[in-house]
Amino acid sequence: SACVTCFELLIVNNWHVICEGIVEASGTVWARLYFLSFYILAVLVCLNIFVAFAIESFDRVRSDMESPTLEPGSTPDSRTVQALIRGRSARFDAAKITGTSTGVTGEFR
Repeated sequence: SACVTCFELLIVNNWHVICEGIVEASGTVWARLYFLSFYILAVLVCLNIFVAFAIESFDRVRSDMESPTLEPGSTPDSRTVQALIRGRSARFDAAKITGTSTGVTGEFR
């Protein structure tokens, strides 16, 4: 029952309503101090750190997907080439990219 109450405090607003109910039922003022400290430590600090960690992880995965690396000897597709040259300068040789002997070379800035 206590774990369910603490979990409910983590995910539900109006924690003060639960606090007042426990204070009335127990008859002690220390319950108010417990709920206030639990709210500050668990909800404001720990939950925000967890959410920040999750957002940072998703952002890192997204940035890794947007800027792929090209392994030596592999043939890139058009999306990989666009992602690799975004924000960078690149030199290319069409013969190496397409596998034909066109003699076209260029530079992208």
